[in-house]
Amino acid sequence: MPSSTFSPAKKIGPDIAPRWALASGRAGGQAIIGTFASGGPERCSGLPVVRYEPESLAAELGDGFQLVESLHEEHLTPSRKVQRFQFSRFIKR
Repeated sequence: MPSSTFSPAKKIGPDIAPRWALASGRAGGQAIIGTFASGGPERCSGLPVVRYEPESLAAELGDGFQLVESLHEEHLTPSRKVQRFQFSRFIKR
């Protein structure tokens, strides 16, 4: 069985890591991950962000996860700026 080299505590933060572990612990487990998309903001609330497309997020997760679907969303902020997001659903192999 392929394994992932993805470290959720390092990449997505320690607060999300326990929830990720629930989906990634067994074959068939699923996870939906939302991130800023390419063309999205470089900073959020003054902090730098990492932007992904579904394929680059899948590469980050490794061979242990299969990308099954994704969508893009554009959010209009109160200051009338567009923020681009992507949401991807993965299945543990």
